[in-house]
Amino acid sequence: MALSSFAAGLIKGAADMGTAGLQAVPAKLEEDLKEMGLLYNNAEKEFKTKMSAAQANIANIERIASDFGVEKGIVNSVYAANGGDESRQFISVELINAGSGYATGTHAFTGTEIQGAARGTGLELSVVADGSGNVTGVTVTSNPTSGQERAEITQKGYTENEILTLTGHSGSGAQIKVKPGAKMSTGGEPYTIV
Repeated sequence: MALSSFAAGLIKGAADMGTAGLQAVPAKLEEDLKEMGLLYNNAEKEFKTKMSAAQANIANIERIASDFGVEKGIVNSVYAANGGDESRQFISVELINAGSGYATGTHAFTGTEIQGAARGTGLELSVVADGSGNVTGVTVTSNPTSGQERAEITQKGYTENEILTLTGHSGSGAQIKVKPGAKMSTGGEPYTIV
């Protein structure tokens, strides 16, 4: 009898421990599931942020490809090399009309002295006029130097082959054609998109 009471006590004790253990499993499982939900929600927010940035980059690449009439793959390569930062825009210009009446010498042209229908911002030029008052040379002085970004005042918004008119310094009528591109981070020549 003592043995059966002992065995019954052992069985009851084991049953109580087993029951307690089984009751603890759902509580632990519920706690683990809550923790997994928090991790997922945090990961989802990060994923959505990265997805939004990627979609914005894709939209920029498509816009640039359309503006320049080139394949998206070419733009993507230049865009990636440039870190996706259009503020690193490098501009070259071509003089297409010498104008007349400009004061002889070298002059800085900025702001409203550079006029165009869709003029961007931040372009600064050094303009040379000869003794006859004609513009003979134009150099962009606001381009970023090798490997640098112009984060504050940038020459953004200019488009390929945009025509700008130079006014001021007693002259008028000089025109330049804009050619924007990306500056290589190594300080080489600007990329030419072909």
